[in-house]
Amino acid sequence: LDSMDEKTLRESLKAIGDACRAAGFDPAMQACGEILRSNRDMGLHADSLTPIALRMRDGEWEYPGGIEEPDLSGYDRFITGTDDGGEER
Repeated sequence: LDSMDEKTLRESLKAIGDACRAAGFDPAMQACGEILRSNRDMGLHADSLTPIALRMRDGEWEYPGGIEEPDLSGYDRFITGTDDGGEER
């Protein structure tokens, strides 16, 4: 926050206040950290900060990189006609 210009800081503080009122202080601060870790220069905006804070509060937020990829092996077998070892069925 210290490196933000006056306009960005004003908007960011308003967004933090909105997120705190909606989700509570701790989830709002966690969401701030998540957004600023991704892009320090963009500032904080209520349209992105508040939904992330609400999801964090409700336990529905999965951190980027922590999301497991879906198992698409069934589709691979269907499309290619092979089993997991590459043998044709």
